[in-house]
Amino acid sequence: MRGDRVILYTAPMRILGAALLCISLAACSSLDGQLEGGIQVERNSASLQDFSAPSSAVLQQARTLSLDPKAYQAPIVEIDAELISAAGPQTSASMGTGVAEVVSQSPDGEVQREIIARVEVEDPAVNKPWPIEGLVGQINGRPLFADKFLEPIAARIVTKAASPDRVEARRELIELVRFAFKDYVDSELVIAEAEAGLSTEQQQGLFAWLASMQEAEVAERGGSLIEAETSLMNERGMSIDEFLQERRDITLAQQLLRKRIEPRAIVSWRDIEREYRRHEAEINPPPSILIGRIRLDTTTNAAKVAQVKQLIAEGKTLPEIADVLGIANHGAWNEFKLPPEGIRGLPLADAVRDRLMDLPTGKPSAPLELSDSITWVAVLGVTETQVKSVFDPDVQLRLREELRGQRSMIERDRWLRSLRTRWVSDNIAEMEARLVQIALARYWQ
Repeated sequence: MRGDRVILYTAPMRILGAALLCISLAACSSLDGQLEGGIQVERNSASLQDFSAPSSAVLQQARTLSLDPKAYQAPIVEIDAELISAAGPQTSASMGTGVAEVVSQSPDGEVQREIIARVEVEDPAVNKPWPIEGLVGQINGRPLFADKFLEPIAARIVTKAASPDRVEARRELIELVRFAFKDYVDSELVIAEAEAGLSTEQQQGLFAWLASMQEAEVAERGGSLIEAETSLMNERGMSIDEFLQERRDITLAQQLLRKRIEPRAIVSWRDIEREYRRHEAEINPPPSILIGRIRLDTTTNAAKVAQVKQLIAEGKTLPEIADVLGIANHGAWNEFKLPPEGIRGLPLADAVRDRLMDLPTGKPSAPLELSDSITWVAVLGVTETQVKSVFDPDVQLRLREELRGQRSMIERDRWLRSLRTRWVSDNIAEMEARLVQIALARYWQ
């Protein structure tokens, strides 16, 4: 106010605020032009354009903030060396480079020294991004903060970030954050949908159930609320309210999933038959045959060759001979899937297959002699598998559960996609990118 003039200064305002101000000015114009005290008011016409188009200089001044670099500096702690005497004991402290030495002397003359490292505080560089607790977005109206989201997976992030393979470590770190974010969003969506579908009677029943659960938990953990809080904090790192909230969310989610997903994951008898035909080879695998072998070098083991021939003449089996010679696994050599054509279809040399044909289990074959070695083979055993038909109850139950699990996952993903369009108020991709960026800034070195 200068002399008899009233000057009105305005800052940039939103359209709604400008409209309200124009209404107020119009109301004031109906007065007789006199203020209390006899001061004349200068009337100037005002329009919406005066408030909605601020100059670039005003905008730059309003959005630019300059800070003294000293504000970024860490506090400097100074420790003065002095001698303190109190009721006998003497204590002194001396400060070196990076450490402090504290010397104490008791009345009986005993001297104790303790080295204390100086606390180092990192100075954030000017104009360098510094990750802080920040609002990333909203899921069904609930704010998502970066610190709250990253804290449960921080240990796994640090472990992956310390991997020597930097390229793979970075990829795994990003995938970990993305998977955790997807699970978080899905959980929030399911809980929000479950809460929205509760009637008044169901809400009252839920509160009563939580109250009874709290009483049971307190009784199990010592009988008092303080003891229960301490026990839960030591065991699970949460308060009793957080524990009850977790159980509540899990129960609501399970109930809603059963209601929405299970009716759509129906498995018919035709589906079971089709799945049985697709996996019949896995359900009824072919029998397997175990082949044993003893192979000796004739140039260096002439005595053992003679010993084996003597044991064969005595009627010993190949596993018994292998045990005498000290061969591991009773002479077992290789195991093959037995094809429909039998031994003729094994991937072996013709000379070996011919010696195995019609050979009793365990009996050594005729020797296969080469220039510098001699070999005996034998069939150590054939493992037959019981054929299971599609009418086997265990087979039907297994196939039904596999198909139901697959269809439940498909229906669950489809249902969650529909929930995302209804409940999520922010762009999920942008929120995920922000979380990945903050995680890399915090943990990636």
